[in-house]
Amino acid sequence: MTNGYLFSISSGLLGQQMKKAGLWAIDITGMANAPVYLHIRNGEVQFADAGPLWGMETAEAQRAMLQGLPPSKAATVAIGPAGEQSVRYAAVFADSSNYRCFGRGGAGCVMGSKGLKGMVVMGDGKVEISDRERFDAAKAEITKKLKTDWKGWAERWRRYETAADLETTNALGILRQGTGREGSSKDGGESTNRRRR
Repeated sequence: MTNGYLFSISSGLLGQQMKKAGLWAIDITGMANAPVYLHIRNGEVQFADAGPLWGMETAEAQRAMLQGLPPSKAATVAIGPAGEQSVRYAAVFADSSNYRCFGRGGAGCVMGSKGLKGMVVMGDGKVEISDRERFDAAKAEITKKLKTDWKGWAERWRRYETAADLETTNALGILRQGTGREGSSKDGGESTNRRRR
C-alpha cells in the first residue's frame, strides 16, 4: 500500500503450529492459475482447490479449509472478498471465528493477487524450551507485573487490543496516518480514542 516493506503481526496459533510442523517461515512466490489454499502438515505442502471458497468471508472459509478438524488442532488464515478483489488495505484473518488479524499493510491484497485464499498449518512435533529455568523466571516476572505494575495496561489491552496503545504510539510519532505518509495525528490521537470508548 505504501510501496514499502510490509510487516504485519497477529496473535493466534499460526506461529505455534508452524514450529510444531518444523517450519520457521513460509515463503510464497509466484501466482496460482486458479484459486488455491495451502495445506501444510509436518512440513508436507499440498495445494488444494479454493474455487468453492472464493467469495466466502474469512471465518467461513477457514472452517471449510479445516474439513471437520477442530480449530484447536490447526492454524488457519484466510482472506475475504476484499483480498480477492485486490483492495489495497485488505487484511488476512486468522483462527477462524476468533477473528485475529494481520491488519497492517494490505497483506490480504498480496495473497489475493497470488490467487491464495488461505492456509491450514498443523504439526505433530513438540516445541521444546531450550532453557526451562530462564523461561520460568521470565514468565513469573511478567505474570507478576501484569497483575501489579502493568495491571491497567493489561486490562486496556484485553478490552481494546491494539487501540489501547494509540496515544503512546502517536506520541512517539509512529502511529501511521494518511496511508503511511504521516507519523502522528494532529489531535494526539484523541479523535480515535473518543471513537473507541
